[in-house]
Amino acid sequence: MIDKLEFLLALARERHFGRAAEACGVTQPTLSAGVKQLEDAMGVLLVNRGSRFRSFTPEGERVLDWARHIVGDARTMRQELDALRAEEAQARAAEQARAQRIDSLARQLGMPAPAPPVETIPAAGGQASTERPANRPSVEIYGFAQLDYIQDFKRVDQNWDATLRPS
Repeated sequence: MIDKLEFLLALARERHFGRAAEACGVTQPTLSAGVKQLEDAMGVLLVNRGSRFRSFTPEGERVLDWARHIVGDARTMRQELDALRAEEAQARAAEQARAQRIDSLARQLGMPAPAPPVETIPAAGGQASTERPANRPSVEIYGFAQLDYIQDFKRVDQNWDATLRPS
């Protein structure tokens, strides 16, 4: 239905079936059929036409007002959903980069990488959660060179404990 309303809006802008079809990226018969389907669905004539576009009927003008709101709201909804998907993708990429930094630091220190979060399956009616296992990795540091690595670790992952021991 929204695509048919977009056809009607293009026809209002262009005042010509062929140019409106071109603006919508469809053929003129497709646009004409879409407007006709809209008229059939509404049960009223929306466009005065002969061999070409003449004008909108009063009902057509009213439908145009609604079409502007509906199509505008649909576009806004799509934009918001696209932005939400982009934010989620960015968050996943940041989490992957974080995990790679932690793994790299662990390898440099000759330590095992921390356990990844464990995905739990929700109980009936519940929500899934992500929890880190109770055993927090820890390391004893015997020199200031290792301390720099561990400070980087702690900036990246607060689940690491480090204790400085004299060498």
